[in-house]
Amino acid sequence: MYSIVIQFIALFSLAGFAIPCLFTAIWILLGKSRDLYISIGGKLEILQLLTWPSSLFMIATAGHEGIDYQMLAIAIVANVLLYALIGFLLWWGINRQRWLLYAVIGTILVGWYKLLTL
Repeated sequence: MYSIVIQFIALFSLAGFAIPCLFTAIWILLGKSRDLYISIGGKLEILQLLTWPSSLFMIATAGHEGIDYQMLAIAIVANVLLYALIGFLLWWGINRQRWLLYAVIGTILVGWYKLLTL
């Protein structure tokens, strides 16, 4: 039983790590093509906020040249922890307390709404 919950949390944690790595690679590649950046940059930022909410920590480095790897690491670790927590709460809601599942889904939807209306 505990191995199943650990696998569930590990899967969510892996997603919480992979998503920021993917976005970081995409932004580096987009920085090399101004036309492509202009055409999809805004839509990509919205998708990034939805899937990597801790990327807001990177605002502290806005205006600086290059990547601040310390802030990037903090944002990635925060995202992994957030995804692990969401994974645990979803597992708990699916297997133990159904109301918790609905509470987690509702909280995520409200959080997404708040992020999109900043």
